[in-house]
Amino acid sequence: MIEVPAPYRPPITQRGKLSLRIGKRARFAVRVEVTSGGLLAIGGLVSSILLSTAVLVGAAIGTPRRRQAKLEGRDAIQR
Repeated sequence: MIEVPAPYRPPITQRGKLSLRIGKRARFAVRVEVTSGGLLAIGGLVSSILLSTAVLVGAAIGTPRRRQAKLEGRDAIQR
């Protein structure tokens, strides 16, 4: 029996267009075409950026307070 390959189907894409005009001379136009895999990748990148930012901000703010509490002999951080 001879197998016949399925016909090629291009991936389904999501399309977006933005046109922005500021004043009389400034214009900004963008067109985007993304597949479902691309949307998943973009979502993963954005979530990892947000999570790493939250960790960095928490580390930058929280560490001196914990150190100060240890120096003063307190176990819990008091505000």
